[in-house]
Amino acid sequence: MKMRLALFLLLFLSGIYAGATTYTATATHLTMHVGDPLPPLIFKMSSYSGTYAGLFKGQPKLSTSATSGSPAGNYPIRISAGSMTTVNRADSLTFVDGTLSIIPADGIGARLTNNIVYPPGFTSAAAFAIIDVTHNPIANLVGDGVTDNTAGLQRLFAFDRGSAESKVSTSVSGNTYTVTQVGGSVFAGLAPGSPIRIAGGLYTIAAVLDPQHLTLTTNPGSLANVNARLPPNVVSTNGTTVTAVSGPTFAALKPNFSLQIGSVFYKVASVTDATHLELTTAAPPLKNVNMFYGAGAGGQLGAFPMFLYFPPGVYLASDTIIPYGNYWSIYGAGAQTSIIKLAPNSPAFNTGTNPVQFFSPLSVNKNDNFHVFIENIGFESGVGNPNAEIFTTQVNNIGAIRNVQVWSDDSNCVNALNLRRAYPGPGMMRNVAAYGCQNGIYSNQQEYSFTFEDITLEGQTVAGIGSTNMKFSIRHLLSDNSVPALQAELFHANTTIIDSELFGDNSSGIALQNGKERGQPGCHLYTRNVKVIGYATSEADYCVTPAKMYKGDLTETWSGEAQTVFDQSAPPGSLHLPESETPQPNDPDPRTWTVLGTSVSTWAATIAQSKSPTVYAPPGQYGGRGSFDITVPDTVNHLQFFTAMPTPGRTFFLNLNVAGSSKTPLIIEGCPNTACNINHTGSRTLVLIDDNTYNYSASPGAGNLYLDDAILGANNNPGNTVTFYPTQHIWARQLDQEQAHADQLTCNGCTLWILGYKTEHNGTDIVATDAQVEIFGFFFYKLSTAAPDSTTMKITDSNLFATGYENINIAGYGAPNWVIETRNGNTSRLAAPGVNSPQHLHVFYSYGGKKASNNSVRKIHGTINNF
Repeated sequence: MKMRLALFLLLFLSGIYAGATTYTATATHLTMHVGDPLPPLIFKMSSYSGTYAGLFKGQPKLSTSATSGSPAGNYPIRISAGSMTTVNRADSLTFVDGTLSIIPADGIGARLTNNIVYPPGFTSAAAFAIIDVTHNPIANLVGDGVTDNTAGLQRLFAFDRGSAESKVSTSVSGNTYTVTQVGGSVFAGLAPGSPIRIAGGLYTIAAVLDPQHLTLTTNPGSLANVNARLPPNVVSTNGTTVTAVSGPTFAALKPNFSLQIGSVFYKVASVTDATHLELTTAAPPLKNVNMFYGAGAGGQLGAFPMFLYFPPGVYLASDTIIPYGNYWSIYGAGAQTSIIKLAPNSPAFNTGTNPVQFFSPLSVNKNDNFHVFIENIGFESGVGNPNAEIFTTQVNNIGAIRNVQVWSDDSNCVNALNLRRAYPGPGMMRNVAAYGCQNGIYSNQQEYSFTFEDITLEGQTVAGIGSTNMKFSIRHLLSDNSVPALQAELFHANTTIIDSELFGDNSSGIALQNGKERGQPGCHLYTRNVKVIGYATSEADYCVTPAKMYKGDLTETWSGEAQTVFDQSAPPGSLHLPESETPQPNDPDPRTWTVLGTSVSTWAATIAQSKSPTVYAPPGQYGGRGSFDITVPDTVNHLQFFTAMPTPGRTFFLNLNVAGSSKTPLIIEGCPNTACNINHTGSRTLVLIDDNTYNYSASPGAGNLYLDDAILGANNNPGNTVTFYPTQHIWARQLDQEQAHADQLTCNGCTLWILGYKTEHNGTDIVATDAQVEIFGFFFYKLSTAAPDSTTMKITDSNLFATGYENINIAGYGAPNWVIETRNGNTSRLAAPGVNSPQHLHVFYSYGGKKASNNSVRKIHGTINNF
């Protein structure tokens, strides 16, 4: 018996140890600048098969002695078991420490901000006021990092976005607040406690009296024939049958009506009864999902904007979060202070092999995702979510991601910043950092373009930036990776990288890989002033034949041929115009800011009489009729509108007159969309941030101009060119001009520097006379048959440097000339390669101006912040 037991134990134990495996968790090498917040301390597991949860419990503990105030140097990142164990007790774990390198502050990479405080009236707008996600009638989230907020997040992002609409009147009798339906959807199917939006205000249903009447818990006042927005339907599906779980009845729906169920569009075949309908095509089995009305899925072109505020906290979720529609903004308290986190080991993100988006804004008609802003928030993926694409964006024309950090705790996800959904851009990311994942930024799209400035990418496992065909204009990139900082692959990829730092740990690797090794002719990469350390090859350009290899710092490189009209005997290159950073607000204590009222008719007086240099409008929708003249005094330095929206139809205009001479720049931020006329007549420097203006008009003698995600007129004013004058120096980041019947920009003696320039229609994209112009990355999109002898750029006695891409989707739409240039009365042309298909302009240079630059290339390091 003893012999038999001993033999059994021997066989049992030998079986365990024969299958035992040792896994290694390694702390990722990270880089930060003196004064930066500490980056997230992430780790990477050695390779394993199966799921994280199938092999491990918990996760390791990481720590460092470094702080934001530590001097430059290398600091250990300690990693230990923490709560991590193996599921199989025979398996074992080892841990390898990492290093945090702190380098001197030099203005490169993301400069993240935490613990942001908003003014006391931040949530006080009368219509569509910003919603505190922890205190509201829709869903109250818990930011404890433990509670699963998936359902609440889905309700918050779905509310008001394509749900049923009614016309209502309200009456007040004592403490009873009655709502009467006078048109549209009836109230049958609504439940007490449900939210309802009336005339832009958010209320809670107290009781449903009958299909035409309900009562509210709070007083809306007396209103007549106003819009009410009902909660979205929650439904389940079985083949073609849709069953209402909650929300309005189906009585108002008709055959062929468009519905969106989950993220897919369907058509109504027939309505069976108040809670059942049939679709023309079968849906997959779904349970308790949101259903929306109309093909726009809540886009409504700004009729129903949405603003959400995430207070400090960690908001856990375990499934995809879908913001619907356009014209929405979310704000947090800081990139590391307010965090939306994908829960560890979430089944939707570790089953199968296909990528799954976590924060996943739904497309509106593929390119109508206008006016979307995400600021001061973090997105985190817990361990065990290898299929996750953490953060997806698809902004179009006007929209930005600012002060955002995205990371994966175990470095194991597909993409941190995902631009794979058709069609992203033009848009902007500034002060954005990504840690871990296969790719920090990735896009497989050809349209449109994206501008990046002050970006940090670290700890990726495939590439810092992956691009098959996208158009990227990048400045101030900090990459710390053992894999390439850039992998751009196919013909249409067009990338510009300037003033950046690439740190590697790969003695045989490539920092910037343009094209595939086997050769991919045509794609384009332009670099200038890029510091490269730790790679064998700084740039491998396989998009030219023969391939070009560069080592060391990249002073200035480009794919393909540099072209000119008159300057064949001069060395090609950029103009080295002065670079200047976009001025940032220097606001006093938010409690002292001046708040604008609910009526735009009062704004002129409030701004004129403001005792604070900062004036703000709470996020929301503002109405009014007529044109209102507002002269901004030199005592006001910052107009912060928090991406406010006008009522639909643009019923009012704000004529903002900047006539002063103050040496302090005036910053206008998030001016009500398309409702602002900017009249710049004074010598005061003007800064426009996230502004889609109706028009910008300057006068001779006007001061300098900074643009940071802006539209100066575009289709709002289709016959008007934007003109700059000799007194103006313009620095533009992410500029979108789409006037249908005019030249886009006219530079009369100005100095113009652009990072990321996108246009539509067939006017000349830049007209310059006695000017100096540099364009680092353009996307010119031609939408109709080009006129004979038309051109993208027309210059007279000017200096011009440009690199970019012309998008031609239909044969004959391309301009026959890249450049028509007149110098000293003589006119000549640089013909385009053709008019039928897309094409790169690798480099164009002209030194025909009176102020021809003689500046040498700035030093790679040490003076990079002396602009």
